[in-house]
Amino acid sequence: MRAGRLSIFCAAVLVLCSSSNLFAEKLSQPLQAVLKHATAAEKIPVIITFSQRADISRFANHPKRSRRLRINRALRSRAARTQRQVRQLLRNNRAQNLKSLWMTNKLAVEVDAQLVKTLVRMPQIETVSLDGTIRLPEVTSVRLEGAQWNIDMIGAPALWQMGITGEGIVVATIDSGVDIDHPALRDNWRGGNNSWYDARDGQTLPYDDNGHGTQVMGVIAGPAGVGVAPGLRWIAARVFDRHNNGVASDVHLALQWLLDPDNDPNTDDAPDIVSNSWNLRDMAGQCVDEFADDIRTLRAAGVAVIFAAGNEGPYPASSASPANYADTFSVGAINADFQIALFSSRGPSPCHNDIFPNLVAPGVNITTTDLSFGGMDNYATVNGTSFAAPHAAGAMALLMAAWPEANIEDIQDALQQTAFDLGETGPDYDYGCGCLDVAAAWDFLQEQNHLCHPDTDGIDTDGNGVIDDDNVCVSLTARNDTGDYVFQLSGYAVDADASSIRLRQGQKLYLKFTNPDSFGEALSIRCPGLSPAVPVFSGSHIGSFSIAAGGRFTYFYNANQPGTYPLIAASQTGQIYPVGQIYVEPMQNVSLADGTELIYRIHRRGDRYARNDGDGSTYYDLEYSLTPGSVDSHAIAVRQGQRILLRITGGLTDTCTLRSIVMPMTVIAKGRRIQLHYKTNTLTIHSGQSTDIILDTLDIAPGIHLLYTMNRNDFRILAQINISGPL
Repeated sequence: MRAGRLSIFCAAVLVLCSSSNLFAEKLSQPLQAVLKHATAAEKIPVIITFSQRADISRFANHPKRSRRLRINRALRSRAARTQRQVRQLLRNNRAQNLKSLWMTNKLAVEVDAQLVKTLVRMPQIETVSLDGTIRLPEVTSVRLEGAQWNIDMIGAPALWQMGITGEGIVVATIDSGVDIDHPALRDNWRGGNNSWYDARDGQTLPYDDNGHGTQVMGVIAGPAGVGVAPGLRWIAARVFDRHNNGVASDVHLALQWLLDPDNDPNTDDAPDIVSNSWNLRDMAGQCVDEFADDIRTLRAAGVAVIFAAGNEGPYPASSASPANYADTFSVGAINADFQIALFSSRGPSPCHNDIFPNLVAPGVNITTTDLSFGGMDNYATVNGTSFAAPHAAGAMALLMAAWPEANIEDIQDALQQTAFDLGETGPDYDYGCGCLDVAAAWDFLQEQNHLCHPDTDGIDTDGNGVIDDDNVCVSLTARNDTGDYVFQLSGYAVDADASSIRLRQGQKLYLKFTNPDSFGEALSIRCPGLSPAVPVFSGSHIGSFSIAAGGRFTYFYNANQPGTYPLIAASQTGQIYPVGQIYVEPMQNVSLADGTELIYRIHRRGDRYARNDGDGSTYYDLEYSLTPGSVDSHAIAVRQGQRILLRITGGLTDTCTLRSIVMPMTVIAKGRRIQLHYKTNTLTIHSGQSTDIILDTLDIAPGIHLLYTMNRNDFRILAQINISGPL
């Protein structure tokens, strides 16, 4: 008898322990805290997450339209099958305000506190969490109109001049809405019954009683000079009210709406980009995966997801979710002097090991559209990463319009590769990859898409065995001959033995690598000592260069230093396979007519390199030198086709732009701390920067050409370049 009682007692203890473990494992901590003080019949808003997920990875290789259709149907079908029993339970227990979140297989609902215990015991339910409040960031603003320095900083006007304004691209925001009466925004709303979603009050036309969403949209799609991409079409979801408040379930509904705005899986009306200027700021420094499935699904459907990095700086590790997810493109804020904003959230991210933020953009004193109060053309000047992220959304729209065949990874990699480096050299946790430069990204994609073809490119004009093009393209293939791994190089720059690439110092190498399924393992291609191998179209974040079997990617090398470098392939298990070698021939210095070497220097004289005379004008105190000797210290005499090495050995104390006039000149940048607009032949040199650049006169007509600097207050001729006949 005693033994039987002991068995019953032990079983009861096990049941209690099991129930306690279920609560700890399945209930979010905020919900547990609410339940401690709730009465049994008290209604509590919760989000129920089901354990089964639809496998949408099998649609990855389908065209975008087909992929979206199949993803949509698969997610709806899985939710309908797995939620049936729980829906019946909720109906039987008088649950209220049921919201179907089929995209992530969740349900949002208000239930009695006592029913939560029943829900956590159901095996098909993974978690039950509190449908908590989310708040928009506070924004400081004043009504003001002024020149849009921020649009110039990121290079958008250079694309407008080519007729690229974002036409054909649709960008969405999830925010406080958009004021449809604003004259600067009403004409590029997409319109129809699939371009506005009000999760708060169910209004049928766009509106905004807060202002934050209208300000965000103005940076994306406002008129030229205010918005980055004035030619795009916008749609919007409203989830935040006039007091900056929203709830998690409404955000889930808005993200779900983006996948299928007209609620018809057979039509493809999802946006190309969604820009988000909100986050879970009360949990900064944590990885909160509440919206991870939503964002992962949108990315799989071909929607770029951009997030403001957050306003929780200046402390390290101050990122907030969802901005710190691996699948989002996060944007921090800088001011007009290229300095990180004090409030901008810093990395690293607790969600992944890659760089955070991805890059930075203007976010201080940004003039943008404001509430119109019935149609007035009102503007405000605002601060926050909320207004840095829309710069990236507009930039992506411009690039997608220019390169419709490029995928999201192509666009994001181009923006990161060409961002103007700030702070520590290379990516860091303050500035990410640097300042957004959409003009440089356009150039990057232009080179990749049109100027680099391994089988057709390559001219050796002087017969020295080195291709003379600035861009050298080589294909690398791998195969598995029954365990014997074989690599083969091909292209005009490859030697006869098919294992060596010959370059000239200053050239760019694009190495197009194909890793077939037969190889059977992921590889990364490396060239120790030359420059870090960077996957141009990798679909991975910085630092992750591994290419799965069946993948095709392009690596980019900058051949800055002469020498011989090994080219290798490395597996994830640490196995190293020799591929070949890269030879970089030294570039010859230009010569004067008498054969002497020419180096043109700009350097400091004492500590008076730049000064202001009191009225805002900047004067540069410069010295120029030619070695050995020159008749005129301000003139450089060269023959057409020669190259001039311009060495800035000091570092300007004011940011200026280096330009050549009369005839365009090709500027070849060396190093990452240079912002170069190829199409406008300008080079931005920032204060404190030291670098070498090369002026190439190959395609310049003989005559007198001027090299000058220009900043906001001043114009200075640095040198006269006298080009005589060809070599």
